[in-house]
Amino acid sequence: MKTIRVQLDEKIAKEVKALWPGVLDHLNFEIEHPKEKRFGDYSTNIAMQLAGELDQEAMEIGKKLVKKIKWPAAVDKVTVAAPGFLNFYLSENWLCRQITQFLKNKKFGDSLIGQGKKTQIEFISANPTGPLHIGNGRGAYMGDALGNVLKTAGYKVQREYYLNDMGKQVEILGESVRIRYFQNQGINLKFPEHGYKGKYINELAKKLKMVDNYKLKDVEKVKERIRDRALKIMVESIKKVVEKEMKVKFDKWFSEKSLYNKGIVEKVFETLKERKLLYKSEGAIYVKTTLYGDDKDRVLVKNDSEPTYFLSDIAYHFEKIALRKFDKVIDIWGADHHGHQVRMQAIMRALGYEGKLDIIIYQLVRLIENGQEVKMSKRSGTFVTLEELIKKVGNDVARFFFLMYSADTHMDFDLNLAKEKSEKNPVYYVQYAHARICSIIKNALKLHRKPKAHNPQKLAKKEEFDLLKELIKFPEVIEEIAETYEIHKLPFYAQNLASRFHDFYTNCRVIEDDNLNVKRFELIKLTKFVLAKTLNLMGISAPERM
Repeated sequence: MKTIRVQLDEKIAKEVKALWPGVLDHLNFEIEHPKEKRFGDYSTNIAMQLAGELDQEAMEIGKKLVKKIKWPAAVDKVTVAAPGFLNFYLSENWLCRQITQFLKNKKFGDSLIGQGKKTQIEFISANPTGPLHIGNGRGAYMGDALGNVLKTAGYKVQREYYLNDMGKQVEILGESVRIRYFQNQGINLKFPEHGYKGKYINELAKKLKMVDNYKLKDVEKVKERIRDRALKIMVESIKKVVEKEMKVKFDKWFSEKSLYNKGIVEKVFETLKERKLLYKSEGAIYVKTTLYGDDKDRVLVKNDSEPTYFLSDIAYHFEKIALRKFDKVIDIWGADHHGHQVRMQAIMRALGYEGKLDIIIYQLVRLIENGQEVKMSKRSGTFVTLEELIKKVGNDVARFFFLMYSADTHMDFDLNLAKEKSEKNPVYYVQYAHARICSIIKNALKLHRKPKAHNPQKLAKKEEFDLLKELIKFPEVIEEIAETYEIHKLPFYAQNLASRFHDFYTNCRVIEDDNLNVKRFELIKLTKFVLAKTLNLMGISAPERM
């Protein structure tokens, strides 16, 4: 079933095309929910946009559209308000009839807009040189929840973790662990200034008993063995936290090394060479990304013949789009990758893949405790791991808090609020709404084993319709997030829905004098379904008791 917003959009677009051919191509009108209820349930600026194109009065255009268009059955009336908004008011009778229909639809909220398109989301992908920190949590939960929404919207989704298992950072990890290992053996070696510090390095060193069989003079052999073993342990540790603590399931863990082992890097290098996009300068090899919108050409191979990370990234995206045939690739990166975004889109255009890659950049996270920021540094070893945070506040709370903020805003994770077990804590507030509904349903079933819709009472109160109108927004929220990737709108919707329910609960009795109001009973059953589905999309539990 098409959402009301889509129905209105189609009706307006069809009439505008008929009345003023070609004009719609220049417009980008919106249909929104007005902030003030007196302006209706939906509103559009189409008349004002047309006024600029047609050199006519917006109010007159609006009146003409209202008169000409046969509006959907869901719409009770349409008004034109200055300076030219069309405001739509939903029919209460129509709304009441939808409750039973929505309850029968076990896939209420699902959409087909994805059309089965093969979509890959790559997220977290933190260098395996240390434990995941709280900043990684933001991209992790964002990617996981977005994958859930896209699947619900009809996309075929694959989640992937890209392992940077080679390069300078891995060598530094190996060197840090090697020096610490020999220091633990009583051998006096100086720890490198650039090395990784922290308890985890010492813990890694303690697990490296297998190198005892090597003599100290076999330096290169020892270096290689320690590096590989340390990397393996770190990857296993990250997988454990991701799967056991964060409850994120990746379909694939992709190794950067495999790009070289399978000849994919060489293949993409030759492709760029054939297209005459490479040149040599001062011993290094550059790619001409300035031809495709970048501010400067980028180095692919350094003057010491060492390939850059950019070359690996190009090969990785080439592999995803050209070889695995994904229709859309979504990368979720931290703020430190902001400068990498332009060059990646430039190289996508160079390879003929424009529009295939979407990049989401999320901003920094600060951990706040007792009003003070907890300072963190991965290199110095002073940081709070994601695992530690989850153990402090729980995975449900961690997920909800990280998802609450738009990706383009900086985030303060309030540890004190996260620990709060009251309505001040937004996840507790939403989960409590679900648990309260479960309690009402349980009590109702005790009175009436199978409540039937015989002689159902009509809905009449404002709080009933406010709740119902919030419920019918759910499919719109799913489609909007699938198109914009603004996953923060999911917890925002959950809080609004919980708020509407709590208002309903305060003012409307489902069971009164041992009598069941069947229509309200159906309304809260639908609310329970939508709340549970919303929480599930975020990867958060929907408890029946609290």
